[in-house]
Amino acid sequence: MELEADPRLFSRWWDDVDRLFGALPPALFRQIKLLEYDLALRYSPTGQFHDIFSGPDHPPVLSVPSWLLSDLAIHSGTTGTETERRLFGASALLAVRVQTIEGLRDAGGFTTGDRIALVQWLSDRASGEIARVVSRDSSYWDEYEAITGEDAGRLAASADPDLVAGAGDDPEAYLVSAFTAPLRLVALAALAAVDRLEWGTRVAEMLDKVAQAYQVIGDLASMHRDLELGHVSYPAAFIARAAGIPLRPAPRTEVILGAMVVTGSVGPIMESAVDRLRSARDIAIELNLPTFAAFLSDAEAHFEGTLASWTVGRPGEGSARSAAAVRISTPTLPQALGMAEGFLLADPTFRESWETHREGMLGRSEVASRFPAGLILEILCRRGLDVRGAIDEFLDFTVANAFRYYDHPRSGVDSDTIGAFLRLRPHATESGVYDRTATAVLECLDRNVQESGAIPVWLTGCAGGEESESTVIALGEGCGTVAAHLLLGLARAPGGHEATVTIGGESLLERIGSVGLAANVNYPPLYALGTFFRALGLLAASDAHAPTGSIESARASLNDELRRVVSRRRVTAQDGALLMLACHEANREDLIDPAWVEQVLKRQRSDGSWVGEPFAAAPNRGRSVSWYSSTLLTTALCYDALARGAKPPAAVTV
Repeated sequence: MELEADPRLFSRWWDDVDRLFGALPPALFRQIKLLEYDLALRYSPTGQFHDIFSGPDHPPVLSVPSWLLSDLAIHSGTTGTETERRLFGASALLAVRVQTIEGLRDAGGFTTGDRIALVQWLSDRASGEIARVVSRDSSYWDEYEAITGEDAGRLAASADPDLVAGAGDDPEAYLVSAFTAPLRLVALAALAAVDRLEWGTRVAEMLDKVAQAYQVIGDLASMHRDLELGHVSYPAAFIARAAGIPLRPAPRTEVILGAMVVTGSVGPIMESAVDRLRSARDIAIELNLPTFAAFLSDAEAHFEGTLASWTVGRPGEGSARSAAAVRISTPTLPQALGMAEGFLLADPTFRESWETHREGMLGRSEVASRFPAGLILEILCRRGLDVRGAIDEFLDFTVANAFRYYDHPRSGVDSDTIGAFLRLRPHATESGVYDRTATAVLECLDRNVQESGAIPVWLTGCAGGEESESTVIALGEGCGTVAAHLLLGLARAPGGHEATVTIGGESLLERIGSVGLAANVNYPPLYALGTFFRALGLLAASDAHAPTGSIESARASLNDELRRVVSRRRVTAQDGALLMLACHEANREDLIDPAWVEQVLKRQRSDGSWVGEPFAAAPNRGRSVSWYSSTLLTTALCYDALARGAKPPAAVTV
């Protein structure tokens, strides 16, 4: 029996969908295009969007209206090509909506929160297509409200840990298909269009069983990844009950996978899916829906063939083959870290991170500062990566450039560059060879600090230095983050700079205690917060003996700032990373919100990087200032945050 509508009709109907999507604004069109590819990868036997949900491997999400109207024509003698066309469009829209929501709920995926507006558009447009064939005074719309309300409740329950925990140990409580609501909505619309809503209860029951059967197989295949993310699905609950394993606290992944083999649960799990298809087929036969009955017979035979291929012999004997029914996935966090490392180590010069100017600064066509590369190298050192060669090159260049910020003789000598040099020096191949190279500039620094009573951003009066001809490049004076950077390096520098640490430390602590994050000038406030906490810890433990009152006042101020910023909604990957880092530096890992981790993971690109985000103000054309950003630097910050032990969230609220 032919199980599809006329392919020529389907082609025309897809044209309608394509035109609808093509007319969207660019931002929504880009989102839709990615969703089309996602659906094709998951639900198409050919990998093409127009072939989604065809064949026995996938639920007939797009075919239900056509099949139902075709089968009902046997009873009513009517046809409904226009109804089929409208309901096909609604089915496609609702399928894309499901994929969008499931992506938002997947903490290890790439669907970001900016697609909430798309979810609403898809809902509104689908209901609009249905309204073209079902009058607004039909009782169908009461059913529509009930189904959409039930679906919203399902989403809320799946995102609420308390409600999930309340599901108990019954596997059936964890078997909920995201396609149940779309199948019901379009099926009931088809019935309403031909005045056969009295069939609604039994048709809905049939479709529920179909959706559940396919959900069982899908959950079995994705069980390993679900367990890694902390999700309990039907197969995991089934295995836990068979093995007598409690679901609270959540069992470890390896425990459930081991129990799956020992109990031989793959066969019974798949048999439960086949049973649901048999029940659905019985309803189709009862209602005299031959197209559905034929499809379900084919699907049942397909499932039984799959079941036979995985369960050979007695339970447990086919364990090696049974394990293949579950796709073993790479845990999200290690994979993300490995990708990031690959990107960060691809270019040992880290040239993309240099603050490069081609607007004619200091009369040259190109001037650059390598300072940001020092921040990246410091992060990689903390993560235990061997970047000694790159550190040696960075230190050699810094010495040759006389500790100037830019690679130009009229660039100023700055505390940030000195601090980066001092922090990286211990990680060099032979750190001792650099002990004397900074002597002169450190003596100049000591004089500047003693004269001003604080750590300056730009040093004056250093031997061999030339004053810059332009004040526009001397940005950020008075920045406490620069002072913190320097103190973090100077505290471990050889050669008696205790007085400078004491003076600079006291000045910084008093400033933080007085104005909090306003002590920062040129860096992202969240980055400054983590750096301040790190410097505070060093000063509290150092021999410089900063006044206790200053330390406690600064700590109180920073804790207030931390409480303030953690309550605000994060919108970028770099923000989420910097917040995580600040919590780690403050020893307040308990404040880390899983949503920050989600934000970072979802925005990683295929090459392992994150898009560069604004990090510091820098001169630009004429006497203007713009934001410096670097893909390498943002990637290093995101990598550092994830590598400090953050765990992906177990659930995401939609």
